[in-house]
Amino acid sequence: MNDTSSFTSDIRKIRLRRIKAGSLFKLVMLSSSAIFVPMMVFSGVLAFFGAKTVTFSGEHVTGVKGLISALIMAPLFTLFFSLFAWVGAYIGIRTFGYFWPLELEYVPAKERKEPNQPPEPTAMPVTPPAAQEPRQP
Repeated sequence: MNDTSSFTSDIRKIRLRRIKAGSLFKLVMLSSSAIFVPMMVFSGVLAFFGAKTVTFSGEHVTGVKGLISALIMAPLFTLFFSLFAWVGAYIGIRTFGYFWPLELEYVPAKERKEPNQPPEPTAMPVTPPAAQEPRQP
């Protein structure tokens, strides 16, 4: 069964004046990490095999040092970029929201059961002993 039909049929809209700073930071951080971390890891893997894709202090770093450098730089670069983008987006949304309400479309999340919970008991039909068929020896 295709789940995309349930997404398109349950689109809701909200109107708001601003977005809380923490919520906006989560959105910016998750979206920039989804782009920058795989790209930096790929550059690190290429540097591991000798490509000059990682530069540190003006020098190309290759081999294991290139891979480790890329793995260290990926979260730092993502964090700094996210901070600058977050400040810009926050100021822009606050300014826009001062004059006009912001209208957002979203798809609500489905409720999930808590993990590691025992299954709920179900009623099982019980047949009285008199109604059971006699056993054959």
